[in-house]
Amino acid sequence: MRKDGQEILDDLKDATGNDKEKAADALAESYLSGAEIVEFCTPFKKYLSRERIERCAETVGINPGIVVGTLQYAGLLPYKNLSDYKKPVMEKIPVSNIQS
Repeated sequence: MRKDGQEILDDLKDATGNDKEKAADALAESYLSGAEIVEFCTPFKKYLSRERIERCAETVGINPGIVVGTLQYAGLLPYKNLSDYKKPVMEKIPVSNIQS
């Protein structure tokens, strides 16, 4: 992605990240209610059922796929579990909002 002539590339193998990546992650977490999702689901981390995922999504007011992705990113849910909730979104983003 480019913004102001700069490219931003995710290096998923680099766990440390740089300051821009950390800021982008924090902003995304705030937009996607990451802290609320983690707080809601932490008591159930040993068994996160579909019902609990959907209840969290309804309570927080966000799509269940975002709940699953957030929990996977936070390490509370293995990446192989409940990933069918996650759907491709690129086709839903207006072309005018995509920077290349």
